[in-house]
Amino acid sequence: MVVDLGGGTLDVSLLSVQGGMFVTMRLVDHVIATAGDVRDPDQLQKLFQGVEKAKLELTDNQWALINIDDFPTMNITREQFESINADLFLKVLDPVRRVLDVVKGTADDVDEVVLVGGSTRVPRIRALIRDFFGGMEPNVGVNPDLAVTTGVALQAGIIGGAWPLQVSAIEQRNRNIEKIHLE
Repeated sequence: MVVDLGGGTLDVSLLSVQGGMFVTMRLVDHVIATAGDVRDPDQLQKLFQGVEKAKLELTDNQWALINIDDFPTMNITREQFESINADLFLKVLDPVRRVLDVVKGTADDVDEVVLVGGSTRVPRIRALIRDFFGGMEPNVGVNPDLAVTTGVALQAGIIGGAWPLQVSAIEQRNRNIEKIHLE
């Protein structure tokens, strides 16, 4: 199963192998509610950038500082961030359940879950997925920033008639890279 969460989208695909922004908006709304109304487009752009930076910092840290011109400096904890977005995080599981319902499968039928998309870096998202799949650690080895571009390149190769030779070469190169990283 591939869960792609990022840039305001949530896509879930179940694959059979034989032989991929809403969180940021919630935090922006929280900052505006605390600091006051924002109408200036430049100020709003700075706010989006500062909040996105804080969201990324919360991936690896328990707190982040939101320090933006014309706004009071604000400390946000991961716990606050997760509380602000709790209902949205739980909605991530809805399409996962729907996909399993369509194929008449269960979480136990899934051998691997691959997370792609920038928002899958959020620890709470990873924990929800892990818990839903009975403690199975999701595969986070795919660079979320490159997943879409790699997929598009492969699709272009297929459409352009490069399948299977050139695409297979790309797949083999990626396996070799993974092997090197494992050793």
